[in-house]
Amino acid sequence: MSLSTGNALAALGVSWAAFQCAAAAIAIVRARSLGPVDPRMVLAEPLGSDVLLVRPLAGDEPGLYERLVRTGGATRVLFAVRDEQDGAFDQASRAIGVLERRGLDASLVLTHAVGPNLKSDQLARAVATLATVPRVVTVADSDVDLQEGAIATLAAPLLRGEGPHATFAPFACVCEGSEATLGDRALVATLAASLHAFPFLVGIDSTLFVGKLFAIRADSLEKIGGFSSLTDVLGEDVEMRRRLDAHGFRAETVPIVARATRTGRSVGEAISRMERWLAVVRAQRTHLLVSYPVLMAGILPLLVFSMVVSRSAGEPYALALWIAALTAVFARLVVALEGRRHSGQRRGVATALVDVFASDALLLFSLAKALGSRNVTWRGETLRLQGKTLARVTRDRVRHPGIVAGGSLP
Repeated sequence: MSLSTGNALAALGVSWAAFQCAAAAIAIVRARSLGPVDPRMVLAEPLGSDVLLVRPLAGDEPGLYERLVRTGGATRVLFAVRDEQDGAFDQASRAIGVLERRGLDASLVLTHAVGPNLKSDQLARAVATLATVPRVVTVADSDVDLQEGAIATLAAPLLRGEGPHATFAPFACVCEGSEATLGDRALVATLAASLHAFPFLVGIDSTLFVGKLFAIRADSLEKIGGFSSLTDVLGEDVEMRRRLDAHGFRAETVPIVARATRTGRSVGEAISRMERWLAVVRAQRTHLLVSYPVLMAGILPLLVFSMVVSRSAGEPYALALWIAALTAVFARLVVALEGRRHSGQRRGVATALVDVFASDALLLFSLAKALGSRNVTWRGETLRLQGKTLARVTRDRVRHPGIVAGGSLP
């Protein structure tokens, strides 16, 4: 490599580092508006039947029961479980008894869902059993630990006549203590302490819609095809946002951070989790794939680039490149510290430094896997992505949905 080429590449590296620093600064500033639930949203009067909370469940998870008995202020709750053999069935049954004693309307649907996108199929079958359709449907994944008032925060804007048609809360992965595994640790680094953490990502990407904790007006849901039209789509939340936009329906972020508190993941499960997300990006937002090695997981590539280029660049250029690269590392350290603050987790410079490199490694490895295969795995099932459409590699036998209400569980 000639000296002039080395100098030109060093200048490019400085620009690359500056881009990473600018993105980090923008994300941090915009995420400052996020925080705990606004006390004004913890209503003196509980939410009524106009707002339904649906929790699609699949398998027993550490802490599942404790999460299910917290409703975020919702008074009408529906648990969607595939069948009685599902590990979540017993936990949901126990939770219903607790919620009923509090005077809440709690029930459980046996969905017998078979769609390759199990979550969408669960939701579609659960909502189809309702005798009365609520004005607002809210959905919280099984790993979300609902803060008091969270559902009111989501639903209140939708109950206004001229408000948005859908709302969502960005989430952060929260796993601390002796029960946290290496897989949990890698996901915290990525989904709480990196630019890929959704509290930061919503400040960078205004078209984002995150399905971990969201609410949608029932009439708008029907107009975009309902949950039943999403049962063969990987990344149903991304597709929902596309359809909402196509209909001119507004979707907004609410200023809270949802906490996803599931633990016990292996490193392989962490990789599969991020591989599925990157498969969604590949299928539905292909142009964003380049942002991963350049920005979302850009520190490791930038440092490797700097080591290679600095050997051929002139001394002033090489020095400028290394100053810029180390400044980018510092910016990502601040991102990690801020991300942990947003999600209420332990902070420290050493921990943040591990977060930077762990998140980059997880994202880059997951990206390589997502680009190299059209198969994804979810809770032991292998699914094949064909364009935007999901198909099971092996299908289960078809069953019929049923509903079990209140305490009359078999």
